[in-house]
Amino acid sequence: MIRPCPLCGYALESVAAPCSACGSKPADPSLATPLGTWSGLRAAWVAVPRGLGLLVTTRGTKRWLIPPAVLTSAAFIALAWWLYELASAWVERGREWVESQAPQVEGFWRSTLVWLVEHSFAFALGKLTGFLLASTVSFVAALWTFSLLYELVAGPFLDEVHGSIERRWFGRNLRDERERPKGLTPGEVTKRMALCITTGLVLVGASFTVDWPFATLAALGLTLLVVYGCARHSPAFGEWLAWRAAIELRTLAASLEATAIAAVMLVFALPLLLIPWFGTPLFALAAGFTTSISLLDIPMSRRRWGILLRLSFLAHHAPSVLVFGLVASLMFLVPVLGPLLMVPAASVGGLWLFVRLDKGVLSPRD
Repeated sequence: MIRPCPLCGYALESVAAPCSACGSKPADPSLATPLGTWSGLRAAWVAVPRGLGLLVTTRGTKRWLIPPAVLTSAAFIALAWWLYELASAWVERGREWVESQAPQVEGFWRSTLVWLVEHSFAFALGKLTGFLLASTVSFVAALWTFSLLYELVAGPFLDEVHGSIERRWFGRNLRDERERPKGLTPGEVTKRMALCITTGLVLVGASFTVDWPFATLAALGLTLLVVYGCARHSPAFGEWLAWRAAIELRTLAASLEATAIAAVMLVFALPLLLIPWFGTPLFALAAGFTTSISLLDIPMSRRRWGILLRLSFLAHHAPSVLVFGLVASLMFLVPVLGPLLMVPAASVGGLWLFVRLDKGVLSPRD
């Protein structure tokens, strides 16, 4: 277990000297005094709205929220459309069955079947019922989509948002300042990445004009060759690429881990859906709670905390963590807009709460 700084949570290099990452001097005075187990309850109540406020007022954060929101919304729309098409297919099969059975019966039942065929509004009612069923299932699926898929997709983007917030508080991105290779300036890295990305977009765009099934794969392969060539030409750029790839893999692993934990918790919450009237809101609360708790894994992952240190933090500050999850789950209940806002707000709010709570008590005993 590392010895975390009581303020920023990054590993202390020396107990006697100030933290080399944050210097123990945040720009926000409210962060200067870490809070204990019970004194952090008040901060936990306001962490989510505080996170939303930080997102709105911090430059360079909003653009990182667009890609995961678009990807997750597209997945949800595709799921809802598939469910509606499935319900419509069932209704059409019902119509075909009625038409096939009408000539084989006599009397009242024959008249009833003929009437159903001739009056199409009965099948329209069936389609409406199917639409309502699809909408209900889609709503429940949306809780899974936004609590699992969005969390998974948003992980690397929220990592960038956390870096911007840390730069606002401490004057620099603490993780990047400590770990980033020093061979290239950010401007030089941006130029080389822009060259690689532009080349890739041109090659992929050109592949759509070629009548060959593997054209896109070939374009992606050529793009990787261009990136490899840039890395070989500039070893410092190659070192930066390797460092950045390692960060993204760690972030993706943390997102997968958090998503798996949330999925298991939601499986145990499924019986809540059987409760009439109140089942779906209770399930939504459970989905929001599990998502918000798992989002605390992002700041811990940025600091390379091990599983024992993470569990120690959650156990030591359990009251504050539970209150934070409850507030986030209430925000999750707002249809559509709630999940889209809750995940980034709870992520940044979780970072703010993480910094506010005392980490010094987690240091291993000498």
